[in-house]
Amino acid sequence: MCQGRGGNVAKVLIVSHYTPSLVNFRGELIRSIVQRGHNVIAVGPERGHEHWIRDLGASFLRIRLHRTGVNPVEDFLTFWDLLCLIKSIRPDVVFSYAIKPVIYGSIAAGLQGISRVYSLITGLGYAFANESLTQKILNRGVVLLYRWAIRYNRVVFFQNRDDLEFFRSLTS
Repeated sequence: MCQGRGGNVAKVLIVSHYTPSLVNFRGELIRSIVQRGHNVIAVGPERGHEHWIRDLGASFLRIRLHRTGVNPVEDFLTFWDLLCLIKSIRPDVVFSYAIKPVIYGSIAAGLQGISRVYSLITGLGYAFANESLTQKILNRGVVLLYRWAIRYNRVVFFQNRDDLEFFRSLTS
């Protein structure tokens, strides 16, 4: 794992769209990073799972995030929360997964000068679910946001090849 600024313990911020997934799907990752001596701060929208996250050795912070739907005001508040949080804690590494955390977390980290930003694309999500006119407009907006966000990432991981190919088509 990496070191923090000046060779110290790294502060790793993990941003989730659904707090239980921090334990269920990222628990081993969190435990591994903590066992290597780093400080992990897990972020998600739901309360009630803090004890499980603490059992992994990490701390938990709550942010406003509605994982479904598109409401520009709510989404801006999510972005603002992440921007303020990253400014406040100055993590050495930001890792996010799922559409809104990847987009808003990557942009917020980039704007705060965090150079070690990593994302996991777990799927294309609701924005690419169908081909209605409204959906096509939403798709274009999401693609633009993804392009902006991804440029701040050192590495983007993909859970499936189809999503990787779709993202490659965006950059060609």
